[in-house]
Amino acid sequence: WRIDQVQKAGGKWDYTRLKWFSGVWIRRLSDEELLERILPFIPAEWDRGLVRETIPHIKERMETLTQAKDLIAFLFTDDLPTDPARYVPKKRAAGETRDVLMKVRSALTDVRPFTAPAIEAELKRLGAQAGWKDLNMAVRLAVTGTNVGFGVYESVALLGRDRVIARLDQASALLGLGR
Repeated sequence: WRIDQVQKAGGKWDYTRLKWFSGVWIRRLSDEELLERILPFIPAEWDRGLVRETIPHIKERMETLTQAKDLIAFLFTDDLPTDPARYVPKKRAAGETRDVLMKVRSALTDVRPFTAPAIEAELKRLGAQAGWKDLNMAVRLAVTGTNVGFGVYESVALLGRDRVIARLDQASALLGLGR
């Protein structure tokens, strides 16, 4: 370092780089350390055990601690969008989405055990059978109410069979109204 290398202009604030560094440090934390750090940013009434189960899934997607709440909020609310268009993947019609969601509902009713690997196998089988490469997006939209988040199979497993079935029914009903 030399004084003649110092510039007169002020430093550049690079928010993108800051977020990237923050994400790097978040991923270096243990799951328990990350849980402790996100607790101030999530509602106190949320089940800590369920939050702990999500940590390995959300850790890779987080750039800031405040993002944890948005990534897992669907697990703690049943207040999903009521606009039928929110449940239809791009380049798909409401009717065909409703039909495939009813097939998903039927298939997930029989999945035993209700774990991410078993759910993945069933959804892949159903997607191939129905010719839907974007089946996971349709399921994600119906189950979480958003098009972003951690793995759809893990999301479905953590939400639980009964709540997933109820959300698939709700989305199907909304799509039936949108005809």
